[in-house]
Amino acid sequence: VASSSSRSRPYGYSIQNTPNVLTIGDGDLTFSLAISRLLSSKSSSDATTTNNNDNKTKPPTTANIIATSYENKETLHRIYPNFSKIHDELLQNNTQIQYSVDGTKLSSTLLNANKTMKFNRIIWNFPCI
Repeated sequence: VASSSSRSRPYGYSIQNTPNVLTIGDGDLTFSLAISRLLSSKSSSDATTTNNNDNKTKPPTTANIIATSYENKETLHRIYPNFSKIHDELLQNNTQIQYSVDGTKLSSTLLNANKTMKFNRIIWNFPCI
């Protein structure tokens, strides 16, 4: 029998306390947007929570989300009619977006600044298979 905590989390793990998330092959980036919304709402609720001992507001939880797509930005705009809205909301939630990233060749397609970052979660989607 699953514990109550594992029943409340899809697939038995939580992403809400995860500081570094990389999504690979997210097509129109809607999956990354769902993660961004989840972590953004978690950060907002943490920012308004006070510590009972000293009544100070806790700082927001920060998560680094890097959303990647195999396609380039122009192709995503052409193929997905709502991509501009998705793109803008991701940027508003401080999600990094990288285009033309091949998950089988991260060392050559992931931007240099993120090659040394350690990720707590790497989520690989397969939208085009």
